[in-house]
Amino acid sequence: MGMSNFRILLAVASAIVLFLYGLEGFSQEIQRLGGATLSKWLGRLTESRWRGLLLGAVATAIVQSSSAITSLTVALVDAGTMSFGSSLGVLLGANIGTTSTAWLVSLKLTSIGPFFIVLGTALSALPTRFKILGKAAFYFGFIFFSLNLASFTLKPLAQNRMFAEVLSRSSTSLMGVLAGMLITAIIQSSSITTGLSAFCLCNRTSCRQRRRFQS
Repeated sequence: MGMSNFRILLAVASAIVLFLYGLEGFSQEIQRLGGATLSKWLGRLTESRWRGLLLGAVATAIVQSSSAITSLTVALVDAGTMSFGSSLGVLLGANIGTTSTAWLVSLKLTSIGPFFIVLGTALSALPTRFKILGKAAFYFGFIFFSLNLASFTLKPLAQNRMFAEVLSRSSTSLMGVLAGMLITAIIQSSSITTGLSAFCLCNRTSCRQRRRFQS
């Protein structure tokens, strides 16, 4: 007998909470480490909308928080450092950069989490400068660890008939958009939404391939 549906959902919810904790901690440490530098880059390199788009995407992929980049952009516009027109490219880039989580999932890089957790813990024992880097590395690894945990806990659901039926009924574009909006509005993180979607897709694909091989 496998895990009950309730225990599976509880494990997935726990993985989501751990992911959000790691994401928030990593975002705070990165901003503490280079917040002033990031602010200067956003102010100087956004004269062109295309450069603003690229910078917004890269910054969000590094910080792993489109909300942080959006808030920083709004603050720069309010301070007059950045024009409203330039901010549009950054905001669009931030929404593109937040999909980096799904790319990392698809590239099977989530197993590197424990390495960064150990590295971050070791660096935290060193002097102040390395301690800040250590905290960032720890939370970075924690993000991958929680994503890997979510992948592990979602695997039993891929073989669950009821779960497969729910996915098939909500596989239309409209239902997918509505479900994505609802989940993101509840947990306030598009990264975990895209990450879980990628995991579900990978698990369903591997499950189908396994069934074809067995047949």
